[in-house]
Amino acid sequence: MNTLKTIFCGWSLLSVLLLSAQEKSFPQNIPFNTKMEVSSESLEKLFHSTSVCTLQLTPSLSVTGTIQNRMEKGLSVTTLLIKTENMQGAMLSLSRSIRQDGSIQYTGHLLKLHDAGGMLLVVKDKHYYFIRTEQKFLVAE
Repeated sequence: MNTLKTIFCGWSLLSVLLLSAQEKSFPQNIPFNTKMEVSSESLEKLFHSTSVCTLQLTPSLSVTGTIQNRMEKGLSVTTLLIKTENMQGAMLSLSRSIRQDGSIQYTGHLLKLHDAGGMLLVVKDKHYYFIRTEQKFLVAE
């Protein structure tokens, strides 16, 4: 009888682990309460910067930092890691993907180590926006 209980408990534990390990879909209810539009031209300029770069998010908010890492995966994907100087050392991660049809897609996020909030780069209606959101949404990316 103990063997049967052990097998049943092991099977139950394995089932729970497999179900909880399923990939979770990205939440669709991210609040858009504070969004800042950024042009694709401004994003593209960052990928042509060599060390120090500046991104103007709004007339009153800009991100200034130093490129810590640049990684290219073939000819179609480039990723930048920028350590900000004016946002308490927050890290800005940006990726540029060139699709087969020649269009360019940007993705990214800005994280602060000891802050519950962050920013996510999203595209809506062919416009790019940085939105302030909780880090739990950014880690899911």
